[in-house]
Amino acid sequence: MSSGLGLYGSLGRDSAFRQFSVWVCLIEGEIFEKACNTVARRSYETSPRASQMTSIDIRQMPRRAGSVPAVVVLTAVVWLICCLVPVSVKAVEHIRIAAPDLPGASGEGGTGRDAEIVDQVLNLCGYQAEFVVQPFGRHLRTYREQQNYDAAMTVPLAANLAGAGTAAYIWYQNGAYYDSSRTGPIRSIEDLSDLHLVTFKNGVELLELNEIVPDIASVLEIADQRVHSKLLFLKRVDAILADGLIIAEINRRLANDQQFSPNFDPHAALRFSPIFPPSPYKMVFRDSLIAEEFDRCYDAARKDGVIADINERHLGPFQHELRHGYLGF
Repeated sequence: MSSGLGLYGSLGRDSAFRQFSVWVCLIEGEIFEKACNTVARRSYETSPRASQMTSIDIRQMPRRAGSVPAVVVLTAVVWLICCLVPVSVKAVEHIRIAAPDLPGASGEGGTGRDAEIVDQVLNLCGYQAEFVVQPFGRHLRTYREQQNYDAAMTVPLAANLAGAGTAAYIWYQNGAYYDSSRTGPIRSIEDLSDLHLVTFKNGVELLELNEIVPDIASVLEIADQRVHSKLLFLKRVDAILADGLIIAEINRRLANDQQFSPNFDPHAALRFSPIFPPSPYKMVFRDSLIAEEFDRCYDAARKDGVIADINERHLGPFQHELRHGYLGF
């Protein structure tokens, strides 16, 4: 919203400003004498008829008798400032987002690759994101059941949520994470035969492992992905089937955990193999106009290299394990 002349709009900004500046100067006389001379001179010098005018001396202008309440003068000065410096004011709107707890991707305070992309895109649109983090899946139920959430992030493209969905804004890369010093190599789904595996909840269905399940020695579905890495390092499973960045971040945290770090094998050669296709996700907003804005701002951020920079910043530290197999980064 632009502040401006209001009722004086029909006069034109310069005309109304000149008339009003002279009126204020007449009210206060000598108190604003120097300032008024400067303002009036500036106003007349920028006029198309400036060449036909001479400078103004406030002392030669007639003054009104009596005093004027300070509040009137203050109001007049504020009005003048608005005329001189037109500004565009837009209140920053907060967007409350149901977000999943995914280490390295989405965490408390808007940390992680996924959350940072959402935050930067919304910021580019003029919004401020507020992330409320919950276990993956529950964050979608929360959005469905509680109307005080404005959006949900990391929503599968096929998911049907009330509101307006965006185009895919992020991709996750599931694959096999294993210790190549005792397992592998794993280059395809067929290489999972005779292995003991662990994956996330509903992973067998989502990763379409049903056809090869009979050839797999065993497969566990565990919602807490922190347990996956512990099982791998304790040699209870041969490989983890999940997102490579999430596993890498969990491994980093466990390595710094004084209680668990003794279980790390210094000779382990951790590797990630992207044997599954990337999984795209969308945002869902209750307000369709904000969803459209998000898509436009995302395209702008991508063209400016913002999205690529975020991906590189989060994936770069783990390339010795990911080996540039995560989405090609």
